[in-house]
Amino acid sequence: MTSAAKNHFALIHLSDPHLPVDLKWKWAFLLNKRIVGFVNWKKRREIHRNDALNRVIRDALATPHDQIVVTGDLTNLGTDEELIAARNWLKRLGHTRRVSVIPGNHDAYVSGACEAFCNTLHDWIPQNHLLKPSDPNAIWPSLRLCGDFALIGLSSAVPCPPFFATGRIGNEQLKRFANLLDKLKQKAIARIVLLHHPPIKTPAHHARRLIDTQDFLDVLRHKGAEAVLSGHEHRIDCLYLKGPGYTLPLVLAGSASDSRQDHKPRGGYTLVHFTRENNRLRIDVTPRYLRNGTLVKRDARSFRLPWPADPKEHDDASPVRPPRP
Repeated sequence: MTSAAKNHFALIHLSDPHLPVDLKWKWAFLLNKRIVGFVNWKKRREIHRNDALNRVIRDALATPHDQIVVTGDLTNLGTDEELIAARNWLKRLGHTRRVSVIPGNHDAYVSGACEAFCNTLHDWIPQNHLLKPSDPNAIWPSLRLCGDFALIGLSSAVPCPPFFATGRIGNEQLKRFANLLDKLKQKAIARIVLLHHPPIKTPAHHARRLIDTQDFLDVLRHKGAEAVLSGHEHRIDCLYLKGPGYTLPLVLAGSASDSRQDHKPRGGYTLVHFTRENNRLRIDVTPRYLRNGTLVKRDARSFRLPWPADPKEHDDASPVRPPRP
């Protein structure tokens, strides 16, 4: 691993491993949405494979980095057995001080599942010491401070009806999020946001959208951040979001266990490297995805933002956009 140098920060972004465990049928599944999820898991179990996941993790751990983040959907049905497997898998990634997780919609598959996720994996959910929420049980946003860089974890994981995979952050969490962005900006700390459902205004599937996308984008536009890292879509990509007068990256990591190797980059991870250059922050986003049994590098995209993000300093801040492959 690299040292957590003041001007450099390397981040491994994993998402949606849907850990390939051998789920056993339970009659209790008939009582809730898990009956639908179990049928879907039986159909898709050949897609999310341990051999693909192991290749991705070996490659990621061999890449110099300071932190690893997993942006949700560690499980398939959010069962207790899956959470135990998730806990054991997270231990493989490194010390709890260097690994952070947030939940996805599959981790909140039924009522109570997200609470179980937080209880079982609490070692990988850093506490937020900068805020004192009115609700003492409020976990989100989580916060991990790494020198001049901060990892802010949001939860969009809520139970949904069958055939829906929508997410919602909620007004109270958004208020805490906006407050935290202000506090970190005052300390000149770069703000890296983790959010399972990508804040896309026109998602490919309406039933998989982030319901309060516009509310999140409004906070981002007024308060600013330096990067947003998401999953959920099972595709590797880098999109663009608007901050207060500048553009920042929305990084999609794909699924870490997706074994499909067709024309679309699906299974893999993304290396996000932050470098402070005087009064600018350079962000290099480098996807690595499975192709012919090994991981290959996709063309990197680079951004240059103000440091700290300030609307008064953004005049020449713009993304550097190389041609897409």
